Amino acid sequence: MSMSCNKYIVVAIVALTSAVVLARPGGMELPMAINQTICKTKVVYNRNSMRIPRVIKEIKCQDKPYAMCPKNNSEVPCCGALLEPNGPQFSCTEVFDYVTVNYTNKAALATMSVAVGCSCIQQAATSAGDA
Repeated sequence: MSMSCNKYIVVAIVALTSAVVLARPGGMELPMAINQTICKTKVVYNRNSMRIPRVIKEIKCQDKPYAMCPKNNSEVPCCGALLEPNGPQFSCTEVFDYVTVNYTNKAALATMSVAVGCSCIQQAATSAGDA
């Protein structure tokens, strides 16, 4: 291959690599996402001066997470609404993950459960034979 052909190949590889890196899923800032969720959420700051990290941001279900639901007899599906007779039931449910923390008065690391969101989840159902 000629030297100029090699340069074009290198340029093409760099361009393709850049396109792959830039083709990531779209994102949304947390305040905007919280305002557009089906299940209403709230941000809670868990503070403890004897822990590292001292502040952990949690995203929890609001006390009344169904505020975005339309009134009954609406054609718009809503979390918490029975979509069909004897069909699956959905509800707003807090989602948790684990964070490793270090308490300054202890020598060992600890694991703590942290709320990371409020999602519309299908509730587990059992068949008549399982009951």
